[in-house]
Amino acid sequence: MLVGLEVGEKPMNVFLSDLLSHFPLYPLIAMHLAAGVVLGIVFFRALWWQTRLLAQGAAVSKIVMVMASRLLLLAGLLALASMEGATMLISMAIGVILGRQLAIRRFEKSDA
Repeated sequence: MLVGLEVGEKPMNVFLSDLLSHFPLYPLIAMHLAAGVVLGIVFFRALWWQTRLLAQGAAVSKIVMVMASRLLLLAGLLALASMEGATMLISMAIGVILGRQLAIRRFEKSDA
């Protein structure tokens, strides 16, 4: 069942836990929330750029590169946040949703 799990060993998710364990919880949540907002803005800005490239008839390789880059960036940073715990992952995911709202609001103002 628990193959390779030994009692008294360090946990598997020690990415930043040793460093971050000395910081208070609420500033870490705020930092992950802010990072999520930035990530959300970047992700949805890249989506906007990708749709414009598609509408302009750009090369398929360029469109695929933009799509893969934004998806890898989102997945990679959320995976890193998950290694720090569920609280950090959830706060970053909420930040991405807030970043989406900010990006959409900015796009709506630029279209008006």
